[in-house]
Amino acid sequence: MSDDGFAHYVIEILESKLDGFKANLPDDSGIDIEISEFGTVNFTMADYLEGCKFAIFVDTIHQNKNPGEIYEENLTKETKELLNTQKCTQ
Repeated sequence: MSDDGFAHYVIEILESKLDGFKANLPDDSGIDIEISEFGTVNFTMADYLEGCKFAIFVDTIHQNKNPGEIYEENLTKETKELLNTQKCTQ
């Protein structure tokens, strides 16, 4: 993510949403969640993502809307569920 420093704002939002999710994971769940800012996402990340079961990539576009807002109508159903999940179900 890049685009004029917006990535750090998105990371803060994702971390706050995931705090509750992580707190409800059992210690032996084996689930590891990492949120990182990589600049421009490209194929050089393939090695880093090896073994990941799920990845969310965020890039910003300029729209006629207020800066700094995430518009949920652009998210997939699965991403919305992940961001709203408060406990792990496997």
